[in-house]
Amino acid sequence: MTCLIALSLGFTTSAYAGGGKHKDRANWEQMTEQEKLEHLQKRLDRRVERLAEKLELTDAQKVKVRQIFERAQTEKMDIKARHQGDRKAARAEFKKAKEATRAEIEEVLDAEQKQKFQQMRERMKERVGKRGKSGR
Repeated sequence: MTCLIALSLGFTTSAYAGGGKHKDRANWEQMTEQEKLEHLQKRLDRRVERLAEKLELTDAQKVKVRQIFERAQTEKMDIKARHQGDRKAARAEFKKAKEATRAEIEEVLDAEQKQKFQQMRERMKERVGKRGKSGR
């Protein structure tokens, strides 16, 4: 999977650097391919650990969730590359990919974890909604 991310990373660094939430684009553009890959791996590690902590995931679930996040990250980078910075055109694909990732994660969870996961998503929607109304 790491090879797939690295391969994808090689073709999409400019698309990723120009995208939405990366706060230090100039720094990203100056990073080597290896540094970018390491950055993305650390980000995945944080996402998995945060979810593992909140949902009390088993080791087997952590592995599966990480694989899901890796696939999602690669898909997101591919979408960015296909649309070459045209965020409006990519929006529907991003939404579809996000929902597919959520569904895959829910398949890994037990009933109690699914409930917690859904509550986490609702809280996130509330926070994003409040931020959107206030203009950030």
